[in-house]
Amino acid sequence: MIKYYYFTVLLISCLTLGSCSDSKNKENQTESIKTTEDSISYSLGVTWAELILNKTGMQTENYSLIELVNGFKSELHTKAIFDSLCLNKIKAFESNSKKSPELKNEVSYCLGKFYAHGFITKWIKPGGIKKINLNIVSSGFSDIIMKKNVKIAKEKRSNLHQIFYQRFIDDITGIMMDSVKLKKNVQKIENEIYIETLLDGSGPLPNDSSDVILDYILSTPLNDTVENSYKRLAQKIPPPKFNIKQMYEGWSHVFPKIKKGGKYRIYIPFEMFNDQRLPFPYICFYIDFLDFGDKGSLVINNK
Repeated sequence: MIKYYYFTVLLISCLTLGSCSDSKNKENQTESIKTTEDSISYSLGVTWAELILNKTGMQTENYSLIELVNGFKSELHTKAIFDSLCLNKIKAFESNSKKSPELKNEVSYCLGKFYAHGFITKWIKPGGIKKINLNIVSSGFSDIIMKKNVKIAKEKRSNLHQIFYQRFIDDITGIMMDSVKLKKNVQKIENEIYIETLLDGSGPLPNDSSDVILDYILSTPLNDTVENSYKRLAQKIPPPKFNIKQMYEGWSHVFPKIKKGGKYRIYIPFEMFNDQRLPFPYICFYIDFLDFGDKGSLVINNK
């Protein structure tokens, strides 16, 4: 599967004005797990806590674990906004070799909020947050932080993650493709490929084995950019050249139908690109079609 669980809480995304909430003692209530959604939610909370402990090397003795859990719970039920005052307290506390006991509870609470913000940020944009029970996410997170017995075995948690992620990707892709099909400038061709014409080109059409020169951006249904040839501009590198046959199978069906000078979005189903790095039902190419020629005329190795 694509890199699914990774700890990417960027500090710069947290620079939003506000103030830390006062720490409140909250009883650590155990949420019951009844449905598959509950099991998935619990597993996500467990995995997030494990990831934090493993990636940060947190010295738990320096913090109040109950306040860390309380902070996580408080932020997990709000929008993805984190206050800079809380962030500054965390940075000051962690940069000081002598940990202040007076700030221990407050900073632990802030740190819990920070980790919750990372979880919310990860899922709120693509809508995944609507598919899980946040109370039970908190329960899974708490069990790891408080060193309690985990209610779901590791192998089963792994299976639940795969179920959740596949459903999530299918839903997101469905939303993207439903939107594409409603556009008037979209043409459906063979093999369930869709061509969206942003700017029509002119001149003759290439064939399915032509050499082509183009700029392109490859993205996923999550709007993640996987490849971007425009980055070459900063280094003054010429645009990339390809032979159509050496690229994704779907390109052989697309390029004979698009014109030089045109700009297009191409939606290709998995069967037509078959790249295990990209386990999505569809991917999207933005293509700026600059030029083409016979096989071997532009890409010398193709002679």
